[in-house]
Amino acid sequence: MQHPSQRLHEREVDGQPRDLPELVRTQPAVRVVVHQLGLTRHEVAQVDAQLRRLSDREGVPKLRSDLDLDPELLAKLADDRLQIGLTGLDLAARELPETGQGRGLGAAGGQHRPVPDQRRPDDPHQLHERQTRGVHPLLSSQLAAAQSLLPDDVFHYYAGGAGEQVSLHEATGAWSAVRLRPRVLRDVSRIDTSLELLGTRLATPVLVGPTAAHGLATPAGEVATASGAAAAGSLLVLSTRASCEVEDVPAGPWWFQAYVMRDREQTLSLARRAVSAGASAIILTGDVPYLGRRHGKSRLDLLGPAAPETQQDATAGLEAIGELIEATGLPVLVKGILRGDAAVACLDAGAAGVVVSNHGGRQLDRALASAHALPEVVAAVGGQAPVLVDGGLRSGLDVLCALALGADAVLLGRPVLWALAAGGADAVESCLRAMTEDLSHVMGLAGARSLDEVTRDLVHAP
Repeated sequence: MQHPSQRLHEREVDGQPRDLPELVRTQPAVRVVVHQLGLTRHEVAQVDAQLRRLSDREGVPKLRSDLDLDPELLAKLADDRLQIGLTGLDLAARELPETGQGRGLGAAGGQHRPVPDQRRPDDPHQLHERQTRGVHPLLSSQLAAAQSLLPDDVFHYYAGGAGEQVSLHEATGAWSAVRLRPRVLRDVSRIDTSLELLGTRLATPVLVGPTAAHGLATPAGEVATASGAAAAGSLLVLSTRASCEVEDVPAGPWWFQAYVMRDREQTLSLARRAVSAGASAIILTGDVPYLGRRHGKSRLDLLGPAAPETQQDATAGLEAIGELIEATGLPVLVKGILRGDAAVACLDAGAAGVVVSNHGGRQLDRALASAHALPEVVAAVGGQAPVLVDGGLRSGLDVLCALALGADAVLLGRPVLWALAAGGADAVESCLRAMTEDLSHVMGLAGARSLDEVTRDLVHAP
């Protein structure tokens, strides 16, 4: 069976098989858009012509969030197809100017028309990366590849959020709002991103957060994710809702994520199995007494209903922390913290750390963005325990901001799923290495030679 990306080279244009022009063919994200929008031969030729102009001006163009394709052409293509997605080009209609000079591609008098905003508020194609500027280029290309390869239901399941998806939309922009105060005239010829976290030495503070059902992205599922994470000097937090058994996780540092299920003994039994299989810490998810109302297909739709006893226990309280500590003997961190008093309560109940998170915008919509909640939580914890954070981190600059605001490490969710779908374990490794290298680069620019030097005074406090 032919791979979907190969079919893009031989798609039908105006009903006739035809190879795509070279510049279109050699740009993966452009091929994705050509495929998704079903462009005609004439439209493909217009895109190709613009790429050639960019090539003449800048060399072979690399796709960026500010790629200077003609707004008038994009408006024309957007008329009836924008909702299908222009995300492969990292372009959105809201970023195009409403007035100005076009380039003579069809509009009378050289003026281009405003791009009609035809995005539906619940369209997952417009939700997975609403804030495109600042996204690492590799993550953006892996996203485009994943969107072209994954079945729509699976992509929507991974990409979507809860409610009006306000929290989902705000996550990345919240990091972009942080402003830095760099140090100068410091020897930054060597940058060290390594750290020790709960007794484990890691090459990077960029970890793989717990997300369900990696087997929907690739048959190897979490086994591939764990391998990629270990190769990058990072670690995987394996979800309770994983596609594999805990015993299948390959050697290397990893943690286990636990839900409090209605059958408490099943929760504790699974955690004990994780310990026997090599897990070195437990993350207890505390913000899911039951599932938020989410858009698109749910995990249960895709994989079938779960047994009632394995569903979340809405009666769970702080006692669950002590139960997991007693059952496993491992440090337990609590995930889903957005308040300082909640962090203190968890530490008082025995937690070894907390994870600032709004569950990727998939639980309570309009919950505070992690970037905005982090300073309060860090202040409340007061250095007594590690503070981790997830949600909307898409570049080394985002990671630098999180660390400067007091996080000890960060967790990636959706970007790892896109990498896994795009290229398995190798792509996961590439994703994590790219984020770490980007972090190293901006640390040097900020005058921080090690993670110990990424301190609160780097952040501007208005």
